[in-house]
Amino acid sequence: MNWLKRLVCKHDHQPHKKLSMFQNLSGDSIYYVCTKCDHIRDSLFIKH
Repeated sequence: MNWLKRLVCKHDHQPHKKLSMFQNLSGDSIYYVCTKCDHIRDSLFIKH
């Protein structure tokens, strides 16, 4: 059913940082995730 929810969803993508126990010291991973169905559209790495 999750694929059906993603198919009919009008995506509202928002940028989110991945939270983990161990952080990368050279930058941050940013993911664009839909707030309605958790679909990940894109990811990028931003260096400090």
